[in-house]
Amino acid sequence: MCFVLLKYLDEETYNQIILYLTENFQFLPKIIHSDFEISLAIAIKKNIHFKKVIHSRCLFHYSQMIRNKLKKIYNKNKKLNRISIEILRNLELLCFISVKKIQAFKEIILKKIDEFEGLNEFKNYLKNYIFKLDNSIYNYDKLQLRKYLKS
Repeated sequence: MCFVLLKYLDEETYNQIILYLTENFQFLPKIIHSDFEISLAIAIKKNIHFKKVIHSRCLFHYSQMIRNKLKKIYNKNKKLNRISIEILRNLELLCFISVKKIQAFKEIILKKIDEFEGLNEFKNYLKNYIFKLDNSIYNYDKLQLRKYLKS
């Protein structure tokens, strides 16, 4: 088990930590559970020692990231805050659906956003940042996880 508190949350910092842990402690986990830090996910995915690692992410941190973005964009408008809660609930569901169905669900969410006025900035944030990520970033194969836990 390893916990790391960081000042900088960029991919290079995570790469340095991974390198340090693998070289000095033979750190080769089967499962990594982390917050929803995109830079960490990219560093894990690119690391040659972690090709078979299951990287699960925390639903709380994912929801917090989306909620903070919504607050930052729409905090002034109470109507939009009520609507944003409905959209947030839909976005949270990404963590519970099969990776194979996530793309279709993303399209449903974007259509739902189109039903409301004033959400263009948030829609662009989703399309250009969150939804460009590999679908596996939202979820993990629970059957694969069980296999690792049993071994």
